[in-house]
This record gives sequence, C-alpha cells and structure tokens, in this order.
Amino acid sequence: MRRLLVVALVAALVVPAGIGLGTSSAPKPSVVSVEVSPEPAVVGETVTVAPTIRNDATASEDFNVSYVSLRTTEGDQLRRYTNITDLGTLSPGTSVRVPFDVTFDAAGQKRLRVVVVGQNATGNETRVEYPVSFSVRSDHPAVRLDVEETLTAGVAEPVNVTVSNGFERELRSVSVEVTGDGVRTDPATVGAARLGAGEERAFGLDLRAASPGSVPVEVTVEYRTTTGLERETTVTRTLDFETLSEDVTVNAGSPERGNTTVPVTVGNFGNAPLENVVVRATASNGSVAPVAVGSLDAGTTRTVALDVTDVESRADVDVTVSYRLAGETRSVSDSTRVVADRDVPGDVELTGLDTEREGDRVHVLGSAANVGLRGVDSVIVRVLPADGVEPAAPNREYFVGTVPASDFVSFDVYATVEGNVSEIPLEVSYLADGERRTYTTSVPYEAPAEPSGNTNDGGGNGLLVVGAGVVLALLVVGLLVVGWRSRGE
Repeated sequence: MRRLLVVALVAALVVPAGIGLGTSSAPKPSVVSVEVSPEPAVVGETVTVAPTIRNDATASEDFNVSYVSLRTTEGDQLRRYTNITDLGTLSPGTSVRVPFDVTFDAAGQKRLRVVVVGQNATGNETRVEYPVSFSVRSDHPAVRLDVEETLTAGVAEPVNVTVSNGFERELRSVSVEVTGDGVRTDPATVGAARLGAGEERAFGLDLRAASPGSVPVEVTVEYRTTTGLERETTVTRTLDFETLSEDVTVNAGSPERGNTTVPVTVGNFGNAPLENVVVRATASNGSVAPVAVGSLDAGTTRTVALDVTDVESRADVDVTVSYRLAGETRSVSDSTRVVADRDVPGDVELTGLDTEREGDRVHVLGSAANVGLRGVDSVIVRVLPADGVEPAAPNREYFVGTVPASDFVSFDVYATVEGNVSEIPLEVSYLADGERRTYTTSVPYEAPAEPSGNTNDGGGNGLLVVGAGVVLALLVVGLLVVGWRSRGE
C-alpha cells in the first residue's frame, strides 16, 4: 500500500536563505508529496520513502537541488538518516521523485522529515522541510492449533492449524509445521502460496504420538512479505494423549426365510477412529460382494447390507470386518445363515430303502421325499430291468402322486432276482414346476444264504449216538451177566 502525503503548508516550510519571500524572481521549491511503501511495514523490511520535489510553475528561476535528506527527529535536533546529492536543476513547473530505502530494527510509529536544500542561479540557498510519519509492525499473523478434546496415542489424530493474516497485504509462501518429541505428522508440512490480506485459513494434518501422556508441541509458520522478507512465528501448546483402547464388534443379522440380504452392524466402542473399514463375507452356497464402509469414528456404529446371491436353498455366511487401527490391519468376524424360499424347486430323493424276500420275489420298500421348497407331482418309482433283475407283479412300478414340499410318501415295488446281483436299479420320475425330471438310482441287495445240506458234523453226531447206544447196551448186558453169576454162586 502506498500512502500519499500531500503538502499542506508548503509555503510555510520553504525557507529562502538569500532572497526574500516576496521576491518575484526567486525559485519556488516544495515537497508536493511523499510515498511510503509498504505501509505498514514490518521490522527488518525495506521501506521506501519517496518524496516528490517540485519547482512551482510561477517561479522565475531554476532551482538547483544540492541534496535531499531523510532525517529523524530526536528532541529538537534533526539527525541525518540518509542523504542523496547531485539531483540536478528543477526548472519552473518541473519536479523530481527521490526514493529512500530504509529499514527499522524496532516497531513503532516512525516520524521523519524530508529536508531539501538548493540554490538559485546566483547562489542564494533555499531550504525546504516536510514531515512524514508511518508505522512499523513487529507482530505476526495469528496462529491457532485446534484439536479434539480427546487424543489417542498410536493413531493418526486430525488437527487443524488456523492462520489469520491481520496485515493489510498478502503473505506469500506460507508454510505450517507441527513438531514435538515422539510426534509425527502427515504430511510433514502444509501451506499455501498466498494468504490474502485479512484472510483466515485452516490447514489440516494428522498428528500421531508414539506414547500416551502430555506432549509439548510447537507450531511454526513461515512466510514471506510482499517485499521478500522471510519471517516465522512459533506457538507452543501441550497436548494430552490417552492410551489406545480397541473395542470393535460385528453383528451379522439373521434375515427371515426367503430374504438373502444380511444386515451387518459394525460398532467402534474404543477411543480411536477406524480407517479403511471393509465388510466381506463368504457363503457355503452362494456369492457375496464386499461392502466398503470407509472410516468409523470412535463411539459410533454403522449398518450395511450384504446381498447373498446364487443361493439355491440355504447358505452359511461367514462375515469378516477388516479395518486399520494404529498402523495395523485387524479384523473381527461373525456368522449367520440365509434360507432361500421361492427360488428352490421341488426335488425328490428316495429315502429309507430296504428289501425283503417274498418267495421268489424281492419286495423293495422306501419313501419318496421332497427335499425342495415347492411341491412335486406325478411321482413314479419303477424297477428297471438289468442283468438278473426283472420288474415283478404286483408292483412293477408305483405311482406316488403328489409330494408336498419338505414331505414324503411311501412306496413299494417288486422284482425278481437271479444270479449274482448286488443291487436293484430303480427309476424316479416326477414333475417339478411343470418340468418332467427323471433319474436312476439303486437299492443294495444281498442274496439270502443257501439252506444247509448233510454235513460231516451231522454224520459224526449220529455215529456218536449209535456208538453210545452200543456201549450202553453192552454195559447193560455186562451187568445182567454179573448179576446172574452172583445169584448162581
């Protein structure tokens, strides 16, 4: 900014040294204005003080400028601050701008005087003085560090550094840095190319403390003024970090029958936010697409929906929630089950199969079970001819009819079996959703054991019986003989 100081009492400040004020032939020099730039200036910055000196058009003589000086006021004495000589001659109606570059080591209101000394053609000296006043500042833009009430060690905590430019001109190459023992920031520095006059801007960064406790941190803001002066300011603040507490839960809900969308609720009951939260799942009989949750603040929950597709009947679903915390990837899991309804057609399976021999036939018994979720019609079970196997009356085939969903109907069929047969083939046919389905299966068959014939064991036993009878007869005869002899004696 430039400030234009217009001469108000030029005539009063002109002090002719050799010619009276009323002399019409004297030159008429004056300081018509003084530019100060920048204003306000800051300590250490180059300030340009530029007075414009003019010889009035009504003057009848040239004004030979001996020197122009910028002087400070100390009491009643003017001390030369800087001086410029050999500026040449000002003809009536002409002017010259004389810039002075000065710097100040201390802030405050600066009061200077411009002193112009020159002569006319005959050597009579004329002196002109002009006051100039401007301020020099030593302050910096205001800096404020904004943080959450609770900070947690070991995790990235977002903070904001707000810079307020209270100057009347822009700041350039603004750079913000936060430092402290055991503290890392991401990014290391933030900033802006320009910060306009009166503008306030917040710069965000993540701050991570290695351990809990009170940590002093310094916020340093570096910038350049419009004149290229590099400056910096630092504010200090102590931040308190708590110990990391992790408490993450996941709840996979159980949808109603026929609904294959699983509600999954993720809860963060710790004291640190979770990053990169993703819900994934695997299904034993189906497909599941992952769902990205993003970040989850401490003390909050989020519910997402997992769509389990391609489920024919039911599927066990294992849900895993992964997240980033304290620089590590962690996870929690839960499981649930979905049951499809309308999309599961009827399906017949033979259960409880058994065989029994009835004369020269084999009686096959069992049940036609519908393991689907819709009914089936026109169910027929029949015996298929094969090597050693032929369907037999009275039931070569059996019309089961309709079997409701998740129900069964018993049946029985007959077959004749010859030779070495280990199974009896069966055919199952039924209508499911109006479509005829047929498949073959079999029931295990084991031939009964052959009846036992004449064996060595049986013959042996007969001989033993005969032998025992002979022995017994001989023993009786022997006793009779002994008894008879004893009576005769």
